[in-house]
Amino acid sequence: MPKQPDGRRAEHAPTALDATDSPSTGARNQQLLAQCTAELEHAWGRCRDLFENMPAMSVITRRGHDGLQIIEDCNRLFPETLGYTRDEIIGRPLGDFYAPGSRAEAETQPSTGTQDPVGGGERQLLDKYGGVLDTMLHLVRTTTTDGSVAGTRATYLDITERKREEQKLRESQSRYRALVAQTLVGVCIVQDGSIVYSNPKMADISGYTLEEQAGFLSFLDLVAEEDRQVMSERLRRYQTDGQPETQVVHVRRKDDRTIPLEVQGGPVQFGDRPAVALIVLDISERIRLQNRIQQSQSLDAPGEVARVAHGFNNALMAIFTHCDALLEQIGEADPRRAEVEAILTIASAAAEQSQRLVTAGRPTDGSTDGSPVAAPGAKPQQTLLLVEDEDAVRSAVRNWLEQVGYRVLEASGGEDALHLAAAHDGPIHLMLTDVMMPGMTGWRLTEELARTRDPIPVIYMSGYPNPAHPFDQADGPAFLQKPFTPRTLLTAVQAAIDPRP
Repeated sequence: MPKQPDGRRAEHAPTALDATDSPSTGARNQQLLAQCTAELEHAWGRCRDLFENMPAMSVITRRGHDGLQIIEDCNRLFPETLGYTRDEIIGRPLGDFYAPGSRAEAETQPSTGTQDPVGGGERQLLDKYGGVLDTMLHLVRTTTTDGSVAGTRATYLDITERKREEQKLRESQSRYRALVAQTLVGVCIVQDGSIVYSNPKMADISGYTLEEQAGFLSFLDLVAEEDRQVMSERLRRYQTDGQPETQVVHVRRKDDRTIPLEVQGGPVQFGDRPAVALIVLDISERIRLQNRIQQSQSLDAPGEVARVAHGFNNALMAIFTHCDALLEQIGEADPRRAEVEAILTIASAAAEQSQRLVTAGRPTDGSTDGSPVAAPGAKPQQTLLLVEDEDAVRSAVRNWLEQVGYRVLEASGGEDALHLAAAHDGPIHLMLTDVMMPGMTGWRLTEELARTRDPIPVIYMSGYPNPAHPFDQADGPAFLQKPFTPRTLLTAVQAAIDPRP
C-alpha cells in the first residue's frame, strides 16, 4: 500500500471492480448489458425500417478524398425509382444521378468541408433509361463524433406528376386567356360591384382602357342612368340564381355615345371569392339592320325602294363573304364560330326580307345560307371578266370564283373592263357585270365589247328590283338578283359557259 507524505499508509479507495467481485453482481451486470444491447438492436432495426420504407427517396453520402459526395447508403425507393440496383448505386458520386440541368448544384461539386451543402430546393434526377424526374430536395449535414462534417443526408420527394399538372394548368389558363382575349364579345368579371377583369373587346365596346375600367368605383358607372336600377338588380340575380339570363341595357362610352348591349351573366369564383362573369355583345348593328329592314318595308316611293334595296343587297353580299372567310379559318370547337354563325343567321334573315322587297314576285332560288358549295370544276384556263363597281361585292364574287379554279379579270367599271379586255390576249369565256354602274351600264358594256371581240356569254347582276330589261324572256340573258349565294353564282356560271340541252 503506498504511503502518504507523512509516512502513513493511504487507505484503499473502493472501485467499480470491487463491486463486481461477487459472482451475483457480475451476473446481474451481464444481464443488464444483454438487455441494453437487445434494446439498441431493436431501436436500430426500427430506424433502419423507417429509413428503408419512408415514402421518399433518401441517400446518405460521405465526403470522398476528392471532396465529392459519395453515396454510402440509400433506401429502397431510391434505386427502385431510378431503375438501378442498390449495388449499382453504392460508392458512386451523387452527381451521377442528377439530370444535366441540376449537375451544377452545390451537393454535386467538390467541397472543402468548410462550405458543405445544406438546404435544398428543386432538383432533377435522371433514371437509368434517360427519363427525368422532378424532385424536391431536403439536405442536411452529417457529422462525426468530434463534430467534423462527414457527409450529407439527402431526401428527394418526387414531384414529377405535380409539375406536369401545374404545366397543364398553366397551358389551360394560357389557352383560356387567349380565347377570352380574342373573342368577338366583351367579357368582364364584376366583384363587389367593381370590374376586376375585362378582355380587350370590352375595352373596344366601352372605349375605356382595361386600366381605366379597373379604376371605376362600380360597373354601374358604365351603364346609362335610366338602366342602372335594372342592371343592379340583374347583377344580384346573376350571383345568386345561377341561371344565365339576357338583359339589354344601354351604356355610355368614353366618347359620350350611348350604345345598346346584350348582357348575359352567371356566378364564378375569382380569387377564391364569389363574383359575376358578364358576356357583353354590342347590338348596335343588329338594331340598325332591323330598322333598315323595317324602313325598307314601309317605303312607298319606287325610286327610293330601288336605291335602298341596291345598297342593302350589296351590304349583305359583303356580310356573306366575310362570314364565309371567317368560317373557313375558325375551327369547329372555337367559341367564336357561334358568333360568326349568329351574324350569318341575321344576315340570312335580312336577305329573305330583301328578296321579298326586290323580286316583286319573280321566282328565286330561295337559298340564303351564304355557304360555299362545290360547283362543277372549272376547266383549265377558263377566264372570266368580272365588272362590279362595289368593292365588297366584287371581292366576294372573285373569291367564290377563284376558289373553284376560274381565272378572274376584275374591273370596277365599264371603261376599266374595256381596257382589260383589249389587253388580254386569250379568250374570255364569260362576263359577269353589274347592270347599273357609274359611267356605263352593263348593257352598254356588252354592246361596246361586241365591237372588238367575238360574242361572250354574259350574266347580269343587280341589286335593283326592276332593272328594266327583258330578263324574264326565255331567250334573254342570264340574270342574278342580289344578294345571291355562292351556290347560285357557281351554278349560273357553269350553265352559261357550258350550256346543255
